[in-house]
Amino acid sequence: MNLIPVAFAASQEAEKVPLIPDALMKIILGVAAFAATYFLATFFRNWVQRIIRNRQGDQHEEVCILYGRIIFTTTFVVGTMIALTVMGAPLEWFTGGIGLGLAFSLRSFLANFFAGIVLLSNSKFNLGDFVILSPDISGTIVDIQSRATSLRGVDGGEVTIPNLKVLESAVKCFTKNPIRRHAIEIGVGYGSNIREACELLQKVISANKNAQPEPSPVVLVKEVADSAVILEARFWTESATKWWKIKSDITRDIFNALNEAKIDIPYPVQTLRVDEFSSDILAKNPLLLKNLENIEKSKHEEVFKQTPNEAPAPANS
Repeated sequence: MNLIPVAFAASQEAEKVPLIPDALMKIILGVAAFAATYFLATFFRNWVQRIIRNRQGDQHEEVCILYGRIIFTTTFVVGTMIALTVMGAPLEWFTGGIGLGLAFSLRSFLANFFAGIVLLSNSKFNLGDFVILSPDISGTIVDIQSRATSLRGVDGGEVTIPNLKVLESAVKCFTKNPIRRHAIEIGVGYGSNIREACELLQKVISANKNAQPEPSPVVLVKEVADSAVILEARFWTESATKWWKIKSDITRDIFNALNEAKIDIPYPVQTLRVDEFSSDILAKNPLLLKNLENIEKSKHEEVFKQTPNEAPAPANS
């Protein structure tokens, strides 16, 4: 009869032993909470972005990215704190040493993250704009991520720049304005009719259908240089067009028109002067002296070829 109470007590103790340890259960619940957090954050982000696109259209893509990023980050942070609490991690960790260590280790990421929010919210430039950050960094903005901004250069290469650097740099945007100005410099000879040359350049630019009629093209006399009078032709094109090809076409047309009109486009002229102070240098460098003599000889031969009928006078015997 004593075996029955003993067996009953043993069965009660066996029922009290959990099938899954508490620590393992907390880990499972925490992982499930992490997964649910990521799913909910992605769902809310897509839901908010879909609402904004339905109301404002695709032209406000930056606003969709901004609000979607805020919703995702907020939901993920709150869900992460809940998941850590489920796993048994006290919330005091976030206000103690671990929180301070994370702040120092993530300061660069957080700075670039908030810089990205500022870039998306101030609307100084948008996705698809062509910008110049420095003489070596330029291109079309293709993405503004949490940490960095991506530019695609005219050569097809993609450059990734930290958002904080973009925010602190002087950015020149060419596509913010619907039209942009171009300048082409070309030199004409001193003996040319400058007024006629300016009118010809203006006529050539106006004949190109891609050049904007307003503001109208203008040709300025920029400089009286060493070998030529420098003219500067200014005109405007639409920012969204292939302006580099338009500029190339107009430059070619200007060159051809000047040649057809017999307006001189002079070569750069340089004068080499040899004085008494150079004799010592030439004496120490016979190769240089020989090259100079060959140059003078070739010049005389060229002149003689151009005037074959003018034979040199015979020397007196």
